[in-house]
Amino acid sequence: MSFPCSVVLLSFLFVSSCYSQCTPLTQPLTVCSVDHTIAPTDNKADPDNAIFKTLSEATSSSFQPSPDCAFVFANFQCARAYPNCDPSKNDVQLSVCRGVCENVVLYCSNQLLPSQYNFPASIDECRKYSIDPACTNTNFSDISHWYALQDGNVVLRLPPPPGGIANGSVLGIACILMILLGVGALAFLMKRQTRR
Repeated sequence: MSFPCSVVLLSFLFVSSCYSQCTPLTQPLTVCSVDHTIAPTDNKADPDNAIFKTLSEATSSSFQPSPDCAFVFANFQCARAYPNCDPSKNDVQLSVCRGVCENVVLYCSNQLLPSQYNFPASIDECRKYSIDPACTNTNFSDISHWYALQDGNVVLRLPPPPGGIANGSVLGIACILMILLGVGALAFLMKRQTRR
C-alpha cells in the first residue's frame, strides 16, 4: 500500500471512530432506565433531564396524560436519546424499535399534541423506525416521580394545593371555628327561647 493511501485510510478510520465510538453511560439517569451500558459519545447533553422537565410540564397541565401514555412516551423519548450502540458493527447506533414508536402514537395521540411533545402523529410515521430484533427498545422508564401505585391502581401524584399545606390548614381551622360559632349561637338562641 502506498504512503498516501495508508494516510487516507488511517484518517478515515480515525474520523469514523470519533463519530461513532461507543462509551459507557456515566451520568445517573432519573427517567430513562436503559438496559445497555454503551451509548454514542454525542450524548453529551442531558436528554434525561429534558424528558423529566417535559413530563413535569405535561402532568401539571390541565390535560394530564394517563400513566400508560406517560410510560410509553418516556420509553420512546429515552430510546431516541440513548440508542443502543453495537460495537460489533463499527459502533453503529441501533434505531428505535418500531413498536416503541407505535405505542406512543396509540396511547398518547389523543392526550398529548404530537407537535408539542415531539413524537409521530400517526402509525405511518413510525415506518422509519426499525423492526430488527437488535433495535433500541427501552421499556423500563421510571415515571414514579409523577405516578404512584395506590390500591392496585396507578394514580397521578397530585401536587400540593396552591399556597401549600399551611393555607389548607388555616382554611380548615377557619371552617371549624365558623361551625363552632354557629352551633354556639344556635344554642344561645334556644336557651333564650326556653326562658320565655
